[in-house]
Amino acid sequence: MMDKKYFAVFIITAFVIAVGGVLIVNALTIEGTPQEFKELNESAEPNLGGAMFTTEARYLGNNSATTTKVYLETGGASSTLNFNCDETESIDMNLMFVASSTASKLQWTYEFSFDNVDWFFEDGKTVNSDVQTTHGAGGMVHFWTPGTTSRSQKNVTITPVASQYCRVVYGVTGGNGSLWSAMILKKAY
Repeated sequence: MMDKKYFAVFIITAFVIAVGGVLIVNALTIEGTPQEFKELNESAEPNLGGAMFTTEARYLGNNSATTTKVYLETGGASSTLNFNCDETESIDMNLMFVASSTASKLQWTYEFSFDNVDWFFEDGKTVNSDVQTTHGAGGMVHFWTPGTTSRSQKNVTITPVASQYCRVVYGVTGGNGSLWSAMILKKAY
């Protein structure tokens, strides 16, 4: 009889041998106190055969149809895609842009918020040396010039962030254009 110890048998494999119908069981024996079992369980990471993810999509203009685009004009108002990015592992931004001229340049900025009220720009910086980094005065602005008036498509991966809310502000310079955009949010579950 075991004093303050518990005995557990875990069946790893069991199979029946056809000849004679004998059941043979391979077993692993583990002895230990309840505290030792608890520590073993807490330290073991489950192997799920890879991470499990779900995806969600958010669309500029709330329209998933790629034939419905938002028209952007040079010097005109920008268009904003605002979405909840809480617990997001990664974000893919899919862009479909039709420029009115080869000089049309799509531009966008990423902004982040913890309360959906106060917004913070993505940082732009230059590393000057081992001990000095210069940060830009404003937010980082991204540009894409397709150089064609035909439909152009691009996928841009956004670095994961810790913010609860994200938004992308789109505009154009050099010429007008039509834009369809979707944010694909990859979340672990």
